[in-house]
Amino acid sequence: MIIVLLLVTRLVDARPACSSQTLSPAGSRDHTAHLGYVLLGSALVLGSTAALCEIRSNHEYSLYLKTADPLRIGTHYDNAERYRNLSNIAMVGAEACAIGLVVYLVKQRHQEEPSPNSVRITMAVCQQRAEVSLRW
Repeated sequence: MIIVLLLVTRLVDARPACSSQTLSPAGSRDHTAHLGYVLLGSALVLGSTAALCEIRSNHEYSLYLKTADPLRIGTHYDNAERYRNLSNIAMVGAEACAIGLVVYLVKQRHQEEPSPNSVRITMAVCQQRAEVSLRW
């Protein structure tokens, strides 16, 4: 899951070198359009998987406590530990996706709505001309 998240962020951060004058063709797709939905879905799936593994771990541990057969005690305990570890891994993945979603949403909001009290002055100098723009 972490590898997939790293690949998605590499696709998102792949920007052209000249961003101010770049026009996208009509058929091109924005790689960040569905990133929020992917992160939300991943967080929900991983969170559900963590909950199910935790329930299964608790069930295996209760079987471990009830079992009197020495051959099956080790199996139930090992299963309980395995499901507990899977639950912990899935929960870490769900938390990483949730944090990624919050960062994505904050970044999107910041890009859409600049603060009203800020002023941005941009100056571009070429050999033939100089341009100055002022944004409120």
